[in-house]
Amino acid sequence: MIGREFDRSTVAALLGDPADLSDRLTDLLRRGILVERDGSTLAFTHALIRDTAYSTLLLRTRRQLHRRLADHLAEVRPQAVAEIAVHYTEAEDMAAAFPFLVAAGEKASRAMALSDAIRFFTTALENIPADAEPALVVRAYDGLGVAYSLLPDLTKSEATFQRLAENAGRPSAKVTALNRLALTAAMLGGDLAAAHRYLEDAYCVAKEA
Repeated sequence: MIGREFDRSTVAALLGDPADLSDRLTDLLRRGILVERDGSTLAFTHALIRDTAYSTLLLRTRRQLHRRLADHLAEVRPQAVAEIAVHYTEAEDMAAAFPFLVAAGEKASRAMALSDAIRFFTTALENIPADAEPALVVRAYDGLGVAYSLLPDLTKSEATFQRLAENAGRPSAKVTALNRLALTAAMLGGDLAAAHRYLEDAYCVAKEA
């Protein structure tokens, strides 16, 4: 559930810290299924062993364990937003996953890991919870549009900001989208006339609000 590498404390949290955990891990080490990297980190000797073991779990069990692991990581390592997002997604709890997907996308974008950023933002926007915080939805659209602009893929960037402008429930969100469209048109596309139109529209929306 955790991946190819893991630490003993996380396994204990995932399994409810059974009394014989140490003996069971020692047995797996002796049999060559696991190797010890340092005092607390263990790893499967081969990724295929981990994948095979994972594939034997019932889907319901997988979801339950992914949810338990996500809850644990959110408590002890809240900065591990990508891992938490993945585990909540695998648990099919998209309401819990949504804020972590947005945060993971933003973190990946800052690191210029743009394909990861696009994947996180896209997953978030395809699974917006009914009670999602509007500001988070705007951040997801904005982050996706910016990530596409950095590739650069101006067509997808513009389409993303257009979606934000059309679906924005708040004037401030629409102004954000129009400003981003102006920036994309002017600085990246060189279309100053289009940029001017977007800025005029943004000004009108802000003025009316």
